Amino acid sequence: MRSDGSITVDSVLQDLQIRLNSADVRVATLQAEVERSNSRVGELRRLVTTTPQIEAEMAQLNRDYGVTKTQYEQLLQRLESARISDQATRATSSSSG
Repeated sequence: MRSDGSITVDSVLQDLQIRLNSADVRVATLQAEVERSNSRVGELRRLVTTTPQIEAEMAQLNRDYGVTKTQYEQLLQRLESARISDQATRATSSSSG
């Protein structure tokens, strides 16, 4: 150590520079975290506004599906009845001819 105390001042300055660098890294890390959090908040806000619309569309699709399914089942029943009627007509025609 020199008698003027410059080594002590240099080590204090070096320690302060290390602390400042560490603080800068921490600030950068926290800023990145804030940006990620803000991005997530934006995504969640978008979901909050679109989710009810999507749920309403899904409910409408389910209603439409139910109607279409009922109509399909009715058409299947009519087709089967027509087939049975056609077979009966053919059986009657062939037995009387």
